[in-house]
Amino acid sequence: MVHEVDIAEIPLKRSEETFVDEPKSLLDVNDIELSFDLKHKVKNINSLHVFHAIVILRNTVEVIIKLQEDPQRFQDYRNSQLALLGIQIDDSGVPYIADSNSNNRSNKPDMTTPPHSPPLKIAKIVKEDSSNDFLKDATPESTELLDDGESVNATTSSYIPIELLLKEEFTEVSEPITGCSSKRIYREMQTTRKQKAAAQYSHLLKSFNLASEPTISVESFLMRINTYSSSTSVSVYIHAAFLIYKLAVIMDVLPLSMFNVHRVILSSIRCSTKKLEDVYQSQTNYATVVGVSKKDLFKLEVGFLFLCNFQLVVGEQILNDFVKSAYVDLLHTNANE
Repeated sequence: MVHEVDIAEIPLKRSEETFVDEPKSLLDVNDIELSFDLKHKVKNINSLHVFHAIVILRNTVEVIIKLQEDPQRFQDYRNSQLALLGIQIDDSGVPYIADSNSNNRSNKPDMTTPPHSPPLKIAKIVKEDSSNDFLKDATPESTELLDDGESVNATTSSYIPIELLLKEEFTEVSEPITGCSSKRIYREMQTTRKQKAAAQYSHLLKSFNLASEPTISVESFLMRINTYSSSTSVSVYIHAAFLIYKLAVIMDVLPLSMFNVHRVILSSIRCSTKKLEDVYQSQTNYATVVGVSKKDLFKLEVGFLFLCNFQLVVGEQILNDFVKSAYVDLLHTNANE
């Protein structure tokens, strides 16, 4: 006997989402919708399309150029971003960390900074016995350390078992390089204010300046890199945008203009690519894509590294905070113009 089945009791298959929010070109990227998704954490750096990342980099440099043309608006925006880090600028332009417990500023050095390493002792390799047919490991334990003219004999110790290493408890770093630390930013700002550093930055910026404004726009330049340099990933574009933002806004050592923005972009992308990607274009091919000689490309890379003080390591938290906060504030400031 066949039992009748009530159709209403049969569970319906859940409809699958067929719409994929992937832009086919830069025209499909809406700045307002993108900034809304970033601000409300609908999107983050791990869910962005490459065209989203290109738009973020393009808008970052173009809005900074507009802001720097108006010193007062630029300074207001910079002060607001520094305030989020707990850093303020006095009337003479000197940065300081505001004390949360009082209205007094604190310029005291960070007492948690590790002291300078002691001088290394001179080590001399123990002479091998000619009668031995095997080679001994030249480890620190098998050397003689000369301390104040006296030799210290040390026996070679056995290796440390992996089981003990796994049980070892490591102390958490108070200021990880991948995290956002106002003290570290403050120390970098103090370094850039030194007379010698200021002269160095002024000299480095000359290699980025062009005699005339390029005929290609920033957007077309970025699309050319995306077309002919496939190793440029989303992470590379976001890293490049943050590094330029940090140099131009936070550190205030990079005045952007249409005479240098193209070279700043290509050097930031190139340095970020070498840091993040295992496989990337050769110097000759990339120089052809961006329209510079191989010699100039090396020069621009080195110059950008010195501008960044070789601080290219950026954590995921910093990048997410940048796209959801600093970048959104940058667009909002430009919209209120």
